[in-house]
Amino acid sequence: MVGRRWTYRLHDLRHTAVTRMVSATNNLATAKALAGHRTIQTTSKYAHPDVLDVSRGVEAMLAMDDQ
Repeated sequence: MVGRRWTYRLHDLRHTAVTRMVSATNNLATAKALAGHRTIQTTSKYAHPDVLDVSRGVEAMLAMDDQ
């Protein structure tokens, strides 16, 4: 988009931080605790998994079948 200016808010950093926590730990409950959320539903609103996160999750599930 030509000429579009992006405005970032401090709140946007929270979304990024929680998304990265979930990606790094592969555990929504751990990210919930680190973010200080009371409910897992709040954490899930902040977490935005990408294609790579989903792919890693599928690979982890498939590896469980091999054990």
